[in-house]
Amino acid sequence: MASFEHQFVCKIIETADLNTPQKMGITADKLYSAECRSAYTLLLTHFLQPQTYGQVLSWQLFQQYVPNFPWVPASDSLEMLCNHLNRQSKRDRILRAAQEIAAQADLDPDTALLTLKEAGARLGSAYTTSRSAFMADYCQTFVDWYAQGAGACTGIPWAWEYLTSETGGVQKGNYIFIYGRPGNMKSFLALIQGSFSYSVCRRRVLIWSGEQQEDEQQLRTASILSRVDLDKLTKRQLEPSIYKSVVRVLSTLSPYEQKCAADDHHRPMLNFILPRNLVDRTVGSIIAQAEELEVDLLIVDGVYKLYDERTKSFGRDRQALDHITSALQSYAMESKVPVIAVTQQCRNADKKLKRQRKPSEDLDDLAYGDSQGQDADLAIHVRHDEVNEELVLTFTKRRSGKKLLPMVLNAKPSTDWSFKRFHIEEPEKGGSDPQDKTHVTLPSNYW
Repeated sequence: MASFEHQFVCKIIETADLNTPQKMGITADKLYSAECRSAYTLLLTHFLQPQTYGQVLSWQLFQQYVPNFPWVPASDSLEMLCNHLNRQSKRDRILRAAQEIAAQADLDPDTALLTLKEAGARLGSAYTTSRSAFMADYCQTFVDWYAQGAGACTGIPWAWEYLTSETGGVQKGNYIFIYGRPGNMKSFLALIQGSFSYSVCRRRVLIWSGEQQEDEQQLRTASILSRVDLDKLTKRQLEPSIYKSVVRVLSTLSPYEQKCAADDHHRPMLNFILPRNLVDRTVGSIIAQAEELEVDLLIVDGVYKLYDERTKSFGRDRQALDHITSALQSYAMESKVPVIAVTQQCRNADKKLKRQRKPSEDLDDLAYGDSQGQDADLAIHVRHDEVNEELVLTFTKRRSGKKLLPMVLNAKPSTDWSFKRFHIEEPEKGGSDPQDKTHVTLPSNYW
């Protein structure tokens, strides 16, 4: 009788892919059907022997060895079938261990307890989530990566072209910190990137905010998407024509999502979650919602306002913050969903900045302990120059690649946040000198 195990074997032949089952830990003993177990062993033997290394048997050759094996097509991906096999194997092993322990518990509870500990360690070892990567399997991955070309965007594009060209975009598994003093538009910067990822890049974005209310978040997003002055929008002082433009933009969002879903079966989303109770402020709660919504990008605004269940304290506590940032980074790495976290800069940093008259270039300014910055793949310090209506971004940490140049953006909320120039040194009184050769102009952002 044909089963999903037959689908699994046929999918391997159809896709000519045995790397995925190997990477996901599928061994022959995880298949219950003797026929499928024998077929999978045959495919592996042919795939690994020196004369035919890396080659998967075609259906025609496979039938010569197993003539009665049925062809059972599957609409599911090979990865999904592997996941199902692992889940089935894990479930059956747990049930067998539970039956053995239950039988022993009636005779000798101490022996049953010892068996329980051994079974837990054995199962944990068999189903560890760690991944191995063999250099022998890396060649094709390298060729595919290099073929994308220099400066190619391999992640979610940034809202500013320079960042995208230098970093390749927000990469899967990235953990990014944005920090600054209160009122320096760090939350707004994260919201701009989230809105860009949603409206231009067709991504599913989830924003958790411990800083702002739901209506405030949505109003800011409406101003960003429609490019209208936030102050006038908040005060309900828009010109009638501009008001109609905002309504038109907002009314097209639902059709836009539906069209994207019809085109590539991936419906974009921009969703806000705001904490209502203590449970909502835990990393576990945020991750659960992110997994349920299958997001492409997670933004956590106000990391220090999260609650750590292990220390029973908020992120203002150094140890609690270590646990919180470590959990967010682990989620990013394991799920391949990039996380952008927004947090505070310490109070003493303002005095330091005035003495040095240049942007912050280290992680010492991070509030509540700089250990959170050590976990980051990219750390961005934000400073708002209200006089010149500029936003200075300094990249104080980059895990790989050359150091990024400090950027100056226009800081007109919702209407203009385009790239203005590179910031090499702090201009003296009166703002930037147009003849200053250290200020290099680039094209504006491509939103």
